[in-house]
Amino acid sequence: MAFYSPDHPVPLVPGEIWDSGLTNFEEALRLGFIGICDTADPQFTPCEKWMTEKVPNAERIDLAARRYFHGKAGPAVKWKIWIVGPAKTGDDK
Repeated sequence: MAFYSPDHPVPLVPGEIWDSGLTNFEEALRLGFIGICDTADPQFTPCEKWMTEKVPNAERIDLAARRYFHGKAGPAVKWKIWIVGPAKTGDDK
């Protein structure tokens, strides 16, 4: 998932082996992030493992959605979501 506006987070792609100009994990932890793993993606298992190991105390949401077109249900999509708030610093009031 990517965001394209200054008031949205920079994308983070765990395990990327080249410098893509995306943010790094430390910056994502400092600013907070929303991690989304699509259960239908072939990379779901490594995505879920990474999230579980790296942010075990994140707020978790399992979300399912289904689109309807002309009254007929399309396939269900399911996402597992991790929400990590910004890091607290001594400057936070």
